Amino acid sequence: MKRTILTILVLFSFVILYGQNTISEDERIKKFEKRRDSVRQSKYGTDYPAFKVVTLSGDTVTEKELRGKVTLINFWFESCAPCMAEMPALNDLYLKYQNHPEFQLLSFVREYPEDAEKCVRKLHIPYPVCPLSDAESYRLNFNDGFPTNIITDTQGKIVLIKCGASVEPEKARIAVRKLEEKMIKLFSQQE
Repeated sequence: MKRTILTILVLFSFVILYGQNTISEDERIKKFEKRRDSVRQSKYGTDYPAFKVVTLSGDTVTEKELRGKVTLINFWFESCAPCMAEMPALNDLYLKYQNHPEFQLLSFVREYPEDAEKCVRKLHIPYPVCPLSDAESYRLNFNDGFPTNIITDTQGKIVLIKCGASVEPEKARIAVRKLEEKMIKLFSQQE
């Protein structure tokens, strides 16, 4: 009798413990994404962190240069397929708005300067590119993955953080269009 009760208690405990850990992989991913989204959203409306970087052309850029312009900050590296997929659309976006007085695009690349220069030539990137260390890249993109696109308003406040992209060029182009739509709304708020 004691043996039967003990067996039932062990089985019951196992069912309770196992039952609590049976959420699907999809549910785990959704929970993770929900936590990550809340972390991102907690940054909205805050000043972009302090930084001091040097572009490939030798210009120094700090967070102070974010003020007065709607800024798209793009984080990428060459062996990131989604990063490469969105580059043509980012180039087009820059060329479309390069003369807009309230627009700028900063590119933070996780590469050594000499590798970054090769990428810029190969990809025909027309906007400022700033090579960063891994640690600085992750600090400035809030430990997100790549690509990460961050938009700041004319006060240097974060209004959008978007991480990830498709490896399909057309889907990447659509995602960049959504960034453009957000920027257009910010332009119209300033006028």
